[in-house]
Amino acid sequence: MSIADVKYKELIKNVLHNGEWDSDGDVRPVYANGDPAHSKSIFGVQVKFNPGEVPIITSKKTPVQSSINEVVHAFFRMKTTSLDDFRNLNIGYWEEWKLDDDTLGRSYAYQLANQKELVKTKDGYLLLDQVDNVLYMLKNDPYSRRIMFSYWNPNDKHNKALQECAWAGQFNVRNNRLDFVLSQRSVDTLLGLPSNWAGYYALQCVLANLYDYEVGSFTHQMGNVHLYSNQINLAEKLLEEPETDQPSIWVNPNVKNFYDYTVDDIKVVSYNPGKNYRSDVAI
Repeated sequence: MSIADVKYKELIKNVLHNGEWDSDGDVRPVYANGDPAHSKSIFGVQVKFNPGEVPIITSKKTPVQSSINEVVHAFFRMKTTSLDDFRNLNIGYWEEWKLDDDTLGRSYAYQLANQKELVKTKDGYLLLDQVDNVLYMLKNDPYSRRIMFSYWNPNDKHNKALQECAWAGQFNVRNNRLDFVLSQRSVDTLLGLPSNWAGYYALQCVLANLYDYEVGSFTHQMGNVHLYSNQINLAEKLLEEPETDQPSIWVNPNVKNFYDYTVDDIKVVSYNPGKNYRSDVAI
């Protein structure tokens, strides 16, 4: 059985049993017909996966490869916000939010590429973007407590297709083990969460592979964890779906330069999910 399904269903039960509705107030998201997308939510939750526990659920189908392509390739390797690039990577779930120029605006990869840091080295200084800074520190200063990235930028909040849901991450190296914490402000439990787990865990595996670290714990720190009003019945049905065996993420061990990775170098293995559970998205 996949431990991810156990923890995922516990989270769903928590929202269903202990969540509070926002129906008495105005909300930003709407459904395609313009109706407000109210939700039932809990706040301040942490889910932790120990080393060897893979955060990929099996009781419902998740677009795992697309999630890997989004985080590893589009955001971090290519640093692109172009929907054309996303489509070429078989990422098809951003169409509802795209801007008029067919991009995500100053969101996600834009922040990785354009927030830069002056890093002092033994030979002088390097001006590095967020991705290159993470790579540099994992190699040269792995015991630092500042190996982080962030999409959050108040100055650009009105120039984004969508304010980022998962907004920051921190890596930690001890005893040749790479641990990772993902911070997320808003969690669509039914649709978004499984993709977040798969994509960012793959990023952790990829970075561990580069520097010969063991893949350590994966911790997801969440703010508002919700189910939309059109997802409640689906979530209740999902709780009854069976799980299958835990899959794994394969990373080509021969690749030792992050920018040399291709989509064929990072894949999900032995993934046998259940049926698809979809709801109309809240935009």
